[in-house]
Amino acid sequence: CVFDVKPDAEGGCWFDFMADCGDGFNSSYQVARVLADPDLEVVTGNRSSRLSLPRGDILVIGGDLAYPDPSPDTFERRFFRTFEDALPPPKSFRKEAISVSKPALPVRGWRGCFSGAGPSAAAGPDDLLDRYMGPRAFVLPGNHDWFDGLATYARLVLSRDWLGGWLMPQERSYFAISLPQGWWIFGCDLALSEDIDLEQFRFFADVAKKRVGPDDAVVVCVHEPYWVLDAAERRKDDECAEPNLRELMETHLPGKVRLRVAGDLHHYTRHTPVRAKERGEDRPDPTPRQDARSSKTYTAGV
Repeated sequence: CVFDVKPDAEGGCWFDFMADCGDGFNSSYQVARVLADPDLEVVTGNRSSRLSLPRGDILVIGGDLAYPDPSPDTFERRFFRTFEDALPPPKSFRKEAISVSKPALPVRGWRGCFSGAGPSAAAGPDDLLDRYMGPRAFVLPGNHDWFDGLATYARLVLSRDWLGGWLMPQERSYFAISLPQGWWIFGCDLALSEDIDLEQFRFFADVAKKRVGPDDAVVVCVHEPYWVLDAAERRKDDECAEPNLRELMETHLPGKVRLRVAGDLHHYTRHTPVRAKERGEDRPDPTPRQDARSSKTYTAGV
């Protein structure tokens, strides 16, 4: 469940995030096509120049992969098909195949997709994944994906090797990704209970203790943005969602959660802490006990 991303030539890395892609068809394909492009040219804020953004080394998808229900048909038509059309999988890919050993590397017929001297027969899976230069995808389930108890997600995501041309190395519905420069992504599965379960809590607490450094920063990805939903429903403090996740952030990751991203609402918004705004500063509150309200939060859905 812990994956490492090696730095690029400049010492950093890029990652893409999207969510709510299960609508399928034109809107989902358009987003998938943009994500598949090797470079994306955008106009800067003052419209005086253009900036070329590279495709992310990793793609994190924040849930709700198929609508209205998580059947094999909706997963294939509304989720997998759009990504396969945008960036085709290897010719050896078969939809019926069940992965028994992840990652599915090396790929027969592919050349030049590893850093260094190329794959070796003696190389282990972790080494192959570390040196793989193609894009990788990490996929969280959303509430719609849980309607069948996660059965279709487990069969078509956790037991499949490719989302189009993105390699899918994960074997559980949650994950931790170590990025360059002391950054981390914690992908948390909230299921239908508005919170992470105890298995996830212990996993992330162990990663925080053994691998996250004292000056590291963490991006927490979930499906539903409860910093919005709790406020919209006017929940009291003791009624708010994510008590286990908040305990994890406040006790095991104090001051380290710099960003939270989610989907579910099918649009893009950006939130800045009120305390930071009151000080006239556009940055997270630096208090030692940093909870969900003192880190920048985003929702991003198709």
